[in-house]
Amino acid sequence: MSGLTVEDLPRALRPFAARFGMEAVSDLVERFGGNNILVPKKLEGKYYRQLCDALGCESAGNLCRYLGGKVLYVPSFKKLKTGRRNAALNAERDELAKGGMGERELVCILARRYDLSERQVWRILKQPRTAG
Repeated sequence: MSGLTVEDLPRALRPFAARFGMEAVSDLVERFGGNNILVPKKLEGKYYRQLCDALGCESAGNLCRYLGGKVLYVPSFKKLKTGRRNAALNAERDELAKGGMGERELVCILARRYDLSERQVWRILKQPRTAG
């Protein structure tokens, strides 16, 4: 996921990110998000090949040497992604409204831009906004 930062990560994944970089974490999230993965001890077998496909063999080997034999939960970051999308949608709504556009028209535009139904856009716009 683009834009992912170390601060977005659960504490358990932060040392992994520090050691292997955010690109490796993003690759893990894209391929295994929301799942537990068994990190093999040996650089062979089905699980190792899956890691190679997701991370490349060099990073997969590093991960195996670092966490071999352990089960690693890889979060999906669905709430984070949704929160970021909603914040962007709200910001864009504010800009359109400043330009004098009416609510119904801007909801229609936002629904197309964000590939959402108009009903979902209305729901997002009615949610309380968080500070930040």
